[in-house]
Parts: sequence; C-alpha cells; structure tokens
Amino acid sequence: MLEAARERATAEEIPCESILALDDRPYMSIVREARERKISLLVVGSHGRSGLQALLMGSVCRDVIGHAPCPVLVVPGRPLPREAGGGEQ
Repeated sequence: MLEAARERATAEEIPCESILALDDRPYMSIVREARERKISLLVVGSHGRSGLQALLMGSVCRDVIGHAPCPVLVVPGRPLPREAGGGEQ
C-alpha cells in the first residue's frame, strides 16, 4: 500500500517518501521522523471513529496532531460498515 501511494505521487510529480516504522506508540515514530527530517506537512488517515469508541480506542491521528512539529492533513477513511441488524440504517 505504501509503495502504491509513493508511485502515484511520483507519477504526479509530487515529492513523496514512505517510511515504515514499528513502535508501541505509533504517533511517536511519526512525530520523531517529522522532526528529524524537517517535514513540512504530514498526511495521516483517520478511521472515522467518533464519540465513546474513539475515546476508548485512542487515536494515533489525534496524538500526531497534538505533537507534530508541522501542519497535519487528516484524510478521512471510508465509513465502517454497520453490523447486520445492529443500529439505524
């Protein structure tokens, strides 16, 4: 997935570098890379969770926004499908 995004950006002549870092607290890796590389803009995806679900699960996106040394562009994810028979339609 990262490679496909990089290739698409390159095809549009947009400078792009994808980085894969594994950490217990992903937002820290993202913020550290942004600082070390003097990144001018971070683009992060959001699962689109809200309310109590977002509060209980935490949010990498929220933590990146709160600690990033640069602007953060949040790209909303696709809506999660509702479970069969659960909730309003």
